[in-house]
Amino acid sequence: MMPTIIRVLLVEDDQDDYVLFADLLREVTRRQHVVDWAPTYDAALRSIAKGNYDVCVVDYRLGAHTGMEILREVCSLGKNLPVILLTGQGDDGVDEEAMRNGAADYLTKDTLTPVMLERTIRHALERRWAAERLLESESRFLAFMGHTPAGAFIKDELGRYLYRNKRFEELLGLKADAHLKTDLDLLPEETARALREADARVLVSGQAATAVEEFTTPAGNRHHWLVSRFPMKDALGSRLLGGVAVEITDRILAEQALATERELLQAVLDNAQAGIAACDAEGRITLFNRVMQEFMGRPPHGVPLAAWCAGLKLLAADGHSPLPPADFPLFRALQGEPLHNFELLVSSASGTTRALLVNGQPITDGDGTRQGAVVVAHDITARRQSEQQIRQQAELLDAATDAILVRDADNRITYWNRGAERLYGWSRDEAQGRAAHELLRISPTDLQALLHTLHQSGDWAGEQRHQTKAGREVTVQSHWTLVRGREGEPASTLCINTDITEKKRIEAQYLRAQRMESIGTLAGGVAHDLNNILAPMLMASQILRMQLGKADCNDLIDSLESSAQRGAKLVKQVLTFARGGTEGEKCEVQLRHLIKEMHRMIREMLPSNIEVRVNHGPDLWAVLGDATQIDQVLMNLCVNARDAMPEGGRLEILAENIAFKPEDLAAHPGAKAGPYVVITVSDSGTGIPPEIQERIFEPFFTTKEHGKGTGLGLATVAGIVKGHGGFLNVYSEVGNGTRFRIYFPAATEPAPAAVPAKATEIPRGNGECILVVDDERPILELVRRTLEAFNYRVLTANDGTVGLSLAIQHHGVLRLVITDMMMPKLEGAALMRAINNLKPDLPFIAVSGLAHNEKTAHAATEGYSAFLAKPFTAEVLLRTVAKALSATRPAAAAATAPAA
Repeated sequence: MMPTIIRVLLVEDDQDDYVLFADLLREVTRRQHVVDWAPTYDAALRSIAKGNYDVCVVDYRLGAHTGMEILREVCSLGKNLPVILLTGQGDDGVDEEAMRNGAADYLTKDTLTPVMLERTIRHALERRWAAERLLESESRFLAFMGHTPAGAFIKDELGRYLYRNKRFEELLGLKADAHLKTDLDLLPEETARALREADARVLVSGQAATAVEEFTTPAGNRHHWLVSRFPMKDALGSRLLGGVAVEITDRILAEQALATERELLQAVLDNAQAGIAACDAEGRITLFNRVMQEFMGRPPHGVPLAAWCAGLKLLAADGHSPLPPADFPLFRALQGEPLHNFELLVSSASGTTRALLVNGQPITDGDGTRQGAVVVAHDITARRQSEQQIRQQAELLDAATDAILVRDADNRITYWNRGAERLYGWSRDEAQGRAAHELLRISPTDLQALLHTLHQSGDWAGEQRHQTKAGREVTVQSHWTLVRGREGEPASTLCINTDITEKKRIEAQYLRAQRMESIGTLAGGVAHDLNNILAPMLMASQILRMQLGKADCNDLIDSLESSAQRGAKLVKQVLTFARGGTEGEKCEVQLRHLIKEMHRMIREMLPSNIEVRVNHGPDLWAVLGDATQIDQVLMNLCVNARDAMPEGGRLEILAENIAFKPEDLAAHPGAKAGPYVVITVSDSGTGIPPEIQERIFEPFFTTKEHGKGTGLGLATVAGIVKGHGGFLNVYSEVGNGTRFRIYFPAATEPAPAAVPAKATEIPRGNGECILVVDDERPILELVRRTLEAFNYRVLTANDGTVGLSLAIQHHGVLRLVITDMMMPKLEGAALMRAINNLKPDLPFIAVSGLAHNEKTAHAATEGYSAFLAKPFTAEVLLRTVAKALSATRPAAAAATAPAA
C-alpha cells in the first residue's frame, strides 16, 4: 500500500537544482513528498546509512564522485532503497549502466516535469513493494518445503534439478551440490533410468501421474515412495516437471508382512477340518475357507450376505423344516446373537445332505461396536448316522429292564430308554442334552480315567454308583461301548446299566453273615475248649466239698466254684453273639414292664443333660423270650446312645405292635408274616458315618477310645435278637442321631408255666456199669471218681474207638454210655450209632462244650436220652445219670435243665 507521505533523499551538489527539484514535487497534489538534501557524496552516505527514506534520487555527477557509486554503496549495504538516477543531456549510456547496477529508474533533467517525477517515484516504490512481497512469499515457500515430510523437486526438460527440498535430498541421498544435475549424475543407473522414464511419460502426456516406485540410493539402500509428478511451465513458458514424494518403505514392508501372514492364515484355514466363514459389519464375506466352500459352495464376489443366504438350501436339525435366511448362523451372529452347538442340514447341488454343528460369535471392537461376525462349522454327518443307528438299535431294547443310554463325544445324553427312566427317575426329555456325569453324579476324576480306558480299548465294564432324581444312590453293573465315525474318530458311547443295588445288598448281608459265622465258629471253638477246662474245676470243687467235709476248707472251695461259675457265664456271653443267643428259660415277657424298669434304671445312669422319653401302648403284645437277654439288648443300646451325646441330647424308647403281611416282607429282610413287637431306640447324638455302618455289628469292632469299649455290645444285641427269631435295622445320619429298630416275634400261644424244682437227695447207684468216653483226661477222671463215689461201676475211654471196643467187650453188663460229642478218630454220634447196632436199648447221655440249644436238638434227633452242657456240676451229672437209668429210652428224650 502506497504511503500518504513519501520521504525523498536528493543527492545533488547544485543547490539550484535542489530548489528546482523540491519545487517540482511541491506541485504534486496526489501525495505529500518530504525532501531531504545531501549536497555531497559523504553527506549522502551518512543520510542513507542512518535515514529511513522511501526513495533516493541521485545526480550522476557529484564532483569527484558519481551517482553510480552511490548506487553501488546502497546495494552493498543491503538497503532495499529504490535509487533513481538523474542524468544530463549529454550522459550517453549512463541510463543503461544504471539499470544494470540495480537502479529503479533514470530521468534526464531537461525533460523533468512534476508528473513525470511523481510517476517515476511511484513506480519505483511499487516495484520495491512487489519485490518485497515476492521475497516474503518465496521465504514462506522455502520454509514450508524445508519442513514438510514430503520430498519436492522441480526439473527442466533435460532432467536437471532446478529445485529440491531437504527431504527430497534425504530420500534420494543427494548432496547439496545437485543443482542442474540429472538423476544419471547422482543415482545408480537402474534407478536413474526408471525415474527418467517416469518423468518422460508425464512430460509427453501432459497429465499428472501418481505411482508407487522402488529406488536405490547412492549408498545402495532400497526404498519405496509414493510420488506424484505433474507438468508445469516457468515464466518464459519453458516446460518443467514438478513432483512430490512420500517415503512408504515401512508401509510397504508392513503390507508385505501382512500379506505373508494372510497367505499363511489362509493356508491354515484351508487345511482346517472345520468350515470357517466371516463377514464385515456390512455383511460382505471376508473369509470363506476351503472346507466351508465344500459345505456351502463358493459365495459370489460382491453379493450381499442376505441375497446369498436366500439362495442356500438349509434345513433345521429335524431334517424337514426349511431354515429361513434370518436363522442362518452367520446372519444371526451378525445381528449380535452368539450361537452354541447349533445343528442344521445343508443340501448340495449333487443331492447329498450334510449335518453341520455350528458355533458363531459377533465380532466387536474395544468400544463394543459390531465389526462383523464369524462362524465355525463341523461336519457331524457320520456322528449323526452313528447315533441314529444306535438309536434304532436301542429302540429295540426300549422294553428291556436295563437302563440304556447313548452319549455323544461331548458326554451329552442323546438317547435315554424307558429302562433308564425307571431306574433313575429322569424322563427322556429331562435327560437328553444333559451332561451324563452331572446327571448321574459321576466324579470328573473317575470319568476321565474311565474315558481314557474306553478310548484305548473301545469298551469298558465295571460297577458304578449313580444317583437318581430322588437322590437315592444305586449300584449298577455298567458296560460302555465306544462307537467311532467314518474317519475313526470317537463319535458316541453306548452305555448299558443293570441295577444291582438289591443284589449288592444281599451279597453284603451274605458276606456279613459268613463273617459272623466264621467269627462264631472261632468263638464256639474257644468256648468249647474253655468249657472243657471249667468242667473239671466245677466237679472237683463239689467232690472236694463232699470228701473233705472240713469247715476250714469251705472258703477255698467256694472261691474255686465261684470262679468256675463266672468263667462259665463269660463263655455263655461269648456264645450269645457267636451262635445267635444261648437258649435259656424262655417264657412270656411283657415288654411294657421291662421297658418301665429300664426307664427307671437309665434315669439314674444317664447325666441330667440327656432327656429321656418312653412311650408304649397299653395293649403291647407279649413276646416269648429271655427277659434278661432282652434287658441286655436295651441296656447296650441306651449306653451307646449316651456315649453318642457327650454334650447332652434326647434319648427316646418307643414300643409298638406291628403285623407283617406277605407283601410287606420285601421291604423288611429277615421278617416273616405275622405279628411283631418293634422297639425303637433313637438318640440325637453324633450319628454313625456311612462307611462304618456295615461293620457296627462285628464282634470287637469299636470306634470308642481304648479302654472305653470292647466291641461286643452291638454284636451281643444282634446275637440275642437273632436267637429270639427277630431282626433289626439301623438308620443314622452324621450330626442328626441314630435310630435302632428291634423286631421281636409276638407270642401267639401262652408259654408253659415253670414248675419249681423240689430239693431232693442226690440219688446213688446200685453198681450199674457205665461207659464214659471223653478226650479230655481231667474230665474223664473226675466223672469216673464222681460216679464211683456214688456206687457206680465205671469204664473209661479217651477216644471213640477205645470206647467202642470196651462196649463190645462189656455189652452184656453195660447199662449207660456217657460220651463227648467232639472227639478225634470217632465222634460221639458215630459211636452211638455203632453201639446202637450192638445194643439198641442202651441209653446215651451226650456231653459238649458247645451251645446247649444246638446239641439238645441234635441229641433228640440222634436218640440221646439227655444232654449235658459243659461245664456241669457233680450234682447235675448224678441226677442226669439216675434219670437216664430209671427211664426207658424214648425215641426223642427231652434234655435236662442247664447247670445252675
